[in-house]
Amino acid sequence: MANTPPLASDDVNALEAALSPLETVPIDAVLGAAKGATPFVLCDGWAGLVRTMASGKRQIVALFLPGDVVGLDTATAPLGAGEIVALSAVRLRRLSAQGRALVALRPQLVKALAAHNLQHQARLQDQVFRIGVLAALGRVAHLLGELDTRLKLAAGDDRSLVPVTQAVLGQVLGISLVHVNRTLQVLASQRLAWLDRNRLVVPDDKALEAVWQSAV
Repeated sequence: MANTPPLASDDVNALEAALSPLETVPIDAVLGAAKGATPFVLCDGWAGLVRTMASGKRQIVALFLPGDVVGLDTATAPLGAGEIVALSAVRLRRLSAQGRALVALRPQLVKALAAHNLQHQARLQDQVFRIGVLAALGRVAHLLGELDTRLKLAAGDDRSLVPVTQAVLGQVLGISLVHVNRTLQVLASQRLAWLDRNRLVVPDDKALEAVWQSAV
């Protein structure tokens, strides 16, 4: 659980005991739907909370990165027609009802999970702000700034890796692949942010923030 207070060793051990063995899941697999979803900890890869139309067009409402606890609260659980989908190959550990009962007995774990939930809720508000207020340049700059912050805190060996396509980024931002590509080129030409072999580089987060603050 990135960006939450560190847990005592006995709480870490309790969480470890509550989780299932590591499971590898391929890209595009549905990891959870509104009925019968089992919460999990994402260990590697990216997943998303997705709403898909009959035509196949989809909106990615939220992104989940390594270290995220997914499906344990209303901010990350799939509701209605939403699904949690693997946006790359992922590795995860599920948290069964029995495991959740064990976690509920640990006050510090409950507190950490509540803080994690608040972070997810804040990011959902950021997503509404991005799509509701910003144009393409601002949306891309805002998302890359968020991802830069989250990846620096994420679990996993290669924290800067962005294992998804530009088309997926477009589905998060509600813009076309062409718009994503052109906007990334603009940001790269100004040395504000770029993807170097799928690794995100942001030399100056304040300079990148200035882009979306002025690019409404």
